[in-house]
Amino acid sequence: MAAQTPPTDLRLRRRLAHVTIATPLPLMALLLPHGVVMAVAASATAMLAIAEVTRLSSGPVNRWVFRRFGWLLKPREERRVTSGSYLVAASLVTLALFQTPVAVLAILYLAVGDPAASIVGTRFARLRLPVPVPWTPRERQAKSVEGTLAFLAAALAVAALLRGVGVYGVFWPAALGALAAALAELLPAPVDDNVTVPLAGAAVMALVWVG
Repeated sequence: MAAQTPPTDLRLRRRLAHVTIATPLPLMALLLPHGVVMAVAASATAMLAIAEVTRLSSGPVNRWVFRRFGWLLKPREERRVTSGSYLVAASLVTLALFQTPVAVLAILYLAVGDPAASIVGTRFARLRLPVPVPWTPRERQAKSVEGTLAFLAAALAVAALLRGVGVYGVFWPAALGALAAALAELLPAPVDDNVTVPLAGAAVMALVWVG
């Protein structure tokens, strides 16, 4: 029998996979015409939707997927849409609804903030905010203050970096978006936070954006 991968290694692989899945579309949006990026995002979303329907409607296919890619997926995703599919679909919607700098910031906040929150929350959390809401998965019902602060710090670092390379000019709307994204990651919602985080961050920035 093959040795099982330690839980810590699995969590690290999932965080790296999260960054890998989340970053290509916003980086493409900075380099390529908007129509090209939207076509790529729509195609990726459609392919993942077909894959999810196929997997969830076929027991043998679902079991094969979890044998091959179980290191990437969470156990609860065996009978529900995966977080990665939500992430790509939310990136498509964010890029479609908001101007490019706002959408890029919001998606990258999720790309780097969520792993940062997970790493810090797992290893160093002392202050937790229990929010017993029945529609949320258990792991989202006791997010930590430390994890949220790590999310915010990572998001602000992204905002500072993109401002430094000239993607946008005024920092404070981006900072407000980072705070909104961090709060969306912290608070319970009936929708996967890969959806709520970029949309919340982008919506707040769009309201106050000055370029």
